[in-house]
Order: sequence, then structure tokens, then C-alpha cells
Amino acid sequence: MRPPFGQSSSFPLALDRLGRRLSDVARLYDHLEFHGISLHAVNIGQVPTMHVGLLGTMAQLYLSDLKEKTRRGQLGRALAGKIPGGKAYGYRLVDGHPGEVRQTKQKGWWCDAFSATSPADYRQEQSLRRSMPKAF
Repeated sequence: MRPPFGQSSSFPLALDRLGRRLSDVARLYDHLEFHGISLHAVNIGQVPTMHVGLLGTMAQLYLSDLKEKTRRGQLGRALAGKIPGGKAYGYRLVDGHPGEVRQTKQKGWWCDAFSATSPADYRQEQSLRRSMPKAF
């Protein structure tokens, strides 16, 4: 069978650019091999099956390690009373105090609409909207 689009090789920068999970990288490698397309990574040359398994496993381990470190860092920031994530809408960062934010005076109209009603009133309004027939 002739490879699609007349290509016979694929050149990613590294195998971890193809996917972050071993199953994703292995599936892609199988599809390319089935269509007669060889895989040549810039950093290691032609990629044999063993490299797919080893490097795919390493990429997945790196991703799980990064996830754990990120969650641990965010937990530490939250326990310190700081914002664990990025800047939220309606807040600005305080200069010289990393992780501290202040609410801005400018708010969208929807902020006032939601803050004027209690959660129970909001739920009741939403259930009424769902029960009303659609106009169109």
C-alpha cells in the first residue's frame, strides 16, 4: 500500500511531541507503521519499537510527576491564603506581593445580577426557565 500524501517518513522533534501518554504514542506509531511511514525523531534518528515503549513511558511518568508537583504547589499557595491559580476576572495582582490579589472596582453587569440574588433564588429562577416552553 502506498503511504498517504506520498510521504514515507515523519520527522518530529522528539517522541514526547507526539503524545504525553504511552498508549497515544504507541497507537500513532502503529498507524504510521501500517501505512508504511517510518518515524525519524530529530534527537535520536530512526525510531525503533523499543524506543517508542521506553520514551512513551518516560513521557507519561514525567507528566504524572508534573501533575503531582503542580497540585502540591497549588495546595501550598491555597493554605497560605494566596491565589493558587492565575488571575481571575475582576481582580488585579498586588505589586510586590506575589499571589495576593485585590478586587477591582470595575465589574461587569452580570456580577451585580448574581450577587443580588441568593443561591436558592437563582436555582428557583433556573428551574422556572427550564419549565417554560421555548418561543422558537
